[in-house]
Amino acid sequence: MPRRTAHFFLSILAAAILLSAGSFALARMQATIRMLQEDNAFLAQALQKKQDRLDLAKKRDVIQNLGTRYWFEQPPMFIFRERFVPWSTFTRFLPEHIDASRLKPLIAGRFFPIFDASGASSSPTASAEGIHFPSDGEYGLYTSLGTFRILIQDPQASRDDALMAIARFVARNTVHSNADHAQIMDQELRRVLMGKLFLSDQPLALWCAESSMILSDVLRAMGYETRILSLDGPRYGGHGVLEAYFPDRKKWGMLDTDYGTFLADAESGTILSMKEAAERLAKDPAQVSTGFLAHKKTLDSAFNLTAYTPHFVWRTENLGGPMTTPDAYPDMMQDLSARISVFKIRKQPPQ
Repeated sequence: MPRRTAHFFLSILAAAILLSAGSFALARMQATIRMLQEDNAFLAQALQKKQDRLDLAKKRDVIQNLGTRYWFEQPPMFIFRERFVPWSTFTRFLPEHIDASRLKPLIAGRFFPIFDASGASSSPTASAEGIHFPSDGEYGLYTSLGTFRILIQDPQASRDDALMAIARFVARNTVHSNADHAQIMDQELRRVLMGKLFLSDQPLALWCAESSMILSDVLRAMGYETRILSLDGPRYGGHGVLEAYFPDRKKWGMLDTDYGTFLADAESGTILSMKEAAERLAKDPAQVSTGFLAHKKTLDSAFNLTAYTPHFVWRTENLGGPMTTPDAYPDMMQDLSARISVFKIRKQPPQ
């Protein structure tokens, strides 16, 4: 073989060896990069978990700074279809340092909600195992370890009727004030407001969209679909309402916990979604009627300040006139339906 040819083949062989070594080195480098990326992702995940724990600790500090008594890993929700409820259902939400065996009922009568209080009825009966409620409705259980607000639902009620009962419960126990505003905008801090709703005899002090968030949380916990709407109009400004999906009717319906109202078809009485109501109000307002979750009253202006009011205490004498009337509410909603925005959709309704 001529020397030039041999040199040529040796050059090709050397190049092949170098190329193979380079490919191997490149593969090693790529493997190292992937390993570093995986390590980086693991470290980022670990750092995020640590940050989440720090954020949770900060939230708990905020709650303590607000003077709140309880932190709930699972928010209390005393809504039952059974007439008999064991004591353990209530005591598991008490702080760990409290001896639950010391719980003794002091008053177990019909609870009068903030609005639409009715006459007295049969009282529940207590035993060592729990408490028996004679009928469906709202109850207040005053005990040696605190107060429990309870909604007993009709076990024969449809899913739609049960939804409306929950909406009435929240609307009747909420006043138009921003005293509880500090806790509402955070999902974790809203658990504190669940404590106030179900573990006190005080109303929630919230504005429109805020009370809609609470109703949304309660309904979602009971298996319903919800979304919150932001409304805006030239005369009345902004307003927030809730829409819930009624599984029996297979449709959305608008619920206004702030005013304690909903809009219905004037002829059939069927609850309307905000879109349906807006279309009817634009064509003929007489097609729409006002339904009431609660006949709510305004709060005296001294107790409805724009600044945060941390020491809000409920008194019936703080109430003024009615929040709205059957004629005034559709007029207001016709104006507010000029612009409707869905700013929070939890999940799509079942088909």
